[in-house]
Amino acid sequence: MTRILFVLMLASMLTLGCGKSHQEKTIENAIENQTGGKTDVNLDKQKMTIETKEGDKMEIGGGEEGIKLPADFPKDIYVYPGAKIEASFKNNDSHQLHLVTADAAAKVIAEYQTQLKKNGWNEKTVTRTGEFSMLEYAKDNRTVVVNASPEGKQTKVMIVMTKEEQAEQKQEQ
Repeated sequence: MTRILFVLMLASMLTLGCGKSHQEKTIENAIENQTGGKTDVNLDKQKMTIETKEGDKMEIGGGEEGIKLPADFPKDIYVYPGAKIEASFKNNDSHQLHLVTADAAAKVIAEYQTQLKKNGWNEKTVTRTGEFSMLEYAKDNRTVVVNASPEGKQTKVMIVMTKEEQAEQKQEQ
């Protein structure tokens, strides 16, 4: 009898994907079938990671704690302290982060202007429309754009870094 219970328990663990819920496995399989890449869904942590065969990577969620800063995110691009990272995307040599903070958009933008200059970035464009602000900076063959806008009692921040070769390729297409 003990042997039968052990086999049934082992079979049920294998069926559930060793801790993965049926929903998580269904979502992962659907995305993997569409992208051909590897997907990890964790509904408890409200987090999803997708990595394509080409090496592109997307991570979204993380619930209240957010997600971790990707290890390969450029060290010379300032990330606002205390901000929660809601999403990160990597495609070839471009990076994108979506952050949220309780600080005012004007404070966030002022800090980005200071820190990017301090890290050797050259200001190209500053745009302010109402409470929305956008910064564009260049360094070597890279461009970084930082957007900040209020949303309720929070400020949403988006950071996009691209290499100039990618920008030229996009224009040619």
